[in-house]
Amino acid sequence: METHLNRIYWKVYVAMCVWSLFIFTSFSVSALGHILILISFLYLAWVDNTWIPEGFKSKSSKVLTAIVLIGIFSVLANWGEIERPIKNIIKLKYYLLAVLAIPCFELVRQNFLNEKRVRLLLNLFFISLIVANLSGFYAVIFDFHPLRMKAACHESRACGMYGMYMTYGYGIQFVAVLLMGMLFQLKNIRKHFNNILFYLALITSVIGLFWSLSRGAWLGFLAAIPFFFLKQYKKKFLIAVTSIIVLSFGSFLFIPKVKNTFFNESRLNSNAVRISQFKTAIYAFKENPILGKGHRNFEPQTKDLKQKYNIEFPQFGGHAHNNFFEDLASKGILGLFALIAFHLFWLIETYKREDILGYLAFPIVIAFFVSGQFQYTFGDGENLFLLMFIYSLSQLKPMEKKLVN
Repeated sequence: METHLNRIYWKVYVAMCVWSLFIFTSFSVSALGHILILISFLYLAWVDNTWIPEGFKSKSSKVLTAIVLIGIFSVLANWGEIERPIKNIIKLKYYLLAVLAIPCFELVRQNFLNEKRVRLLLNLFFISLIVANLSGFYAVIFDFHPLRMKAACHESRACGMYGMYMTYGYGIQFVAVLLMGMLFQLKNIRKHFNNILFYLALITSVIGLFWSLSRGAWLGFLAAIPFFFLKQYKKKFLIAVTSIIVLSFGSFLFIPKVKNTFFNESRLNSNAVRISQFKTAIYAFKENPILGKGHRNFEPQTKDLKQKYNIEFPQFGGHAHNNFFEDLASKGILGLFALIAFHLFWLIETYKREDILGYLAFPIVIAFFVSGQFQYTFGDGENLFLLMFIYSLSQLKPMEKKLVN
């Protein structure tokens, strides 16, 4: 038994190392982490299945499982209209794997992780962030990415090591929120990582967030920061909210780059396109109100729907650029309610925790909700990997040692 469990420990730990190293540097390699988690879960179910219920205890994990089931039924209900329905169902695996990872993480946290292994995980994550961020800056400046060996993905917007600036911007937003929370609690956690690497990761991530010029990600980051103080420091929360509002207005008035990011001609056109996507999602919902058009099947139908209902920008096809409109269109009213419930339960669960995991995760859920109004972060592969990794960690049992302020 001990030998079998030891094999699980190492598989799960390697999966965590893979995600720490490759979530921001190689999307394809980071998929290896999911393979290791699936193998570990199946192995655990065979060796000691008493751990399995750990993944299904919270309300949010039950709702996330329901999202998978609703997604499957939505595809089955639209089988003839989906080009590759099996592929669409398989894409739901990331939500399910996040739930299956919880008992694996809990087992490893209780029996395998020590100071040395935690330091390695965090330092690897910081190094990968620094490499991804700096290489992205180089690509913008010199119009050539030194690690991807190709032209920059955009002439003026940072992309890290991703091929899309919006994917990078919205992903690095969550990391910037995480690192800011770690900064606020540095005195309590600094022994768990190399401080120089931490500061470099923090600085480059915040710069990367700004340089991505992703407005929704900016708003998500700014909205999240005050919530580090909400629970224990109500006055600091109000001060933070006021400071961010003043800083935002000041930046808008006196920094042309910020103003242009929101109101130049191309951005106003982008706003109009987004609104057209929202309208299209509503019409898609009206056609299939209960289960929608099928998981990941809204995007292929947007152009036809726009032409059918005479919606603006009929030549533009794509996802809804909004988590909630996307699920409304693809999974119907059941999918929308499940997504809202997932946000709500995850928010409540992280708020109630008294440890560092709850402290760090609570504002990330806020960022997830706010930025999700402007981008389909719950379906973009790289962002989904990151969000589900954070979610699984946030579902571990509360640590005995409460957070000291």
